[in-house]
Amino acid sequence: PIVYTIQAGDTLLGIAQRYNLKLDDLLAANPGVDPNFLIVGNELVIPTGEGGLAALPSPAAAEVELGAPRCYPAAEGGLWCLLLAANDGETPLENVSAQITLYTPDGEQVASQSAPAPLNLFQPEKRLPLAAYFPPSTPINALPLASLQTALPLAAENDRYLPLSVQVDKPQTGRLAVQVSGTVQLAGEIPATQIWLAVTALDSDDAPVGFRKWVAPQGLNPGESLTFKVTVYSLGPPIANVEVAAEARP
Repeated sequence: PIVYTIQAGDTLLGIAQRYNLKLDDLLAANPGVDPNFLIVGNELVIPTGEGGLAALPSPAAAEVELGAPRCYPAAEGGLWCLLLAANDGETPLENVSAQITLYTPDGEQVASQSAPAPLNLFQPEKRLPLAAYFPPSTPINALPLASLQTALPLAAENDRYLPLSVQVDKPQTGRLAVQVSGTVQLAGEIPATQIWLAVTALDSDDAPVGFRKWVAPQGLNPGESLTFKVTVYSLGPPIANVEVAAEARP
């Protein structure tokens, strides 16, 4: 289910093409919307492929705060655009993603990509990086705007995630490459077969400048610990701080 927030420079035809829809289907899902006069900040309901309508925004969406996206030239060409998402609620979330749209300085839309989170699980009071890569044909002076695309609340009773604690050693910051190490420990009674970490590099303005996803090479039994070591690189300014989020599955 998707509810799209209208951005500057959007057209109804462009939104329909982005989601592989017919313009008539998008108009039918949004009666009363004037295709020649879109209001920035208003929401459009995106029809599903089965002909139904996407649900209205869930309360989970209101708990996600998106930071301003920043884009950096990639070494091989193109742009990496990153932003921070914060779960300000009390409920764990799943499948959080944003839509990053690039515009020329004149307001013309040039590209749009989905920016997924590196983890499926988004714990309360945590932040995760959302990132999208744009190909070398993308203008390097493009201006990014981001809107929340998906955010689903996790049921109170679920058996898809396991309790995992993370202890991070203090890294040596102030560099363009920082090595992050520490340990993860599994609680509960069920062994984990899959453990992921998301390591986010932040600059002195608390903006994301890089991230790495670490996948454990082995499983973990309850009560046991596993060490990790990963190097995260900056796409821009020196790294002033790092944050680590974790996910474990049976």
